[in-house]
Amino acid sequence: MKNLCIAFIGAGNMARSLITGLLSGGTAPEHIAVSDPVPEQRELLSELSVRVTEDNNAALADATIALARDPQLRE
Repeated sequence: MKNLCIAFIGAGNMARSLITGLLSGGTAPEHIAVSDPVPEQRELLSELSVRVTEDNNAALADATIALARDPQLRE
């Protein structure tokens, strides 16, 4: 899995946990993309040196694997 491009739609706690595990396992940060509409979420994950964007299509552009979850309602 080290050379696959992996995209996460949603940058919450689950994505962060999975990304941290992937990085610990040797996946290069440039092979991971994350999209989220919330700037604070993107900022937290940018600290891991992965590619972050608010555009789902941009995150998926080079993806071999896409991981997504149902969005929570934000009130």
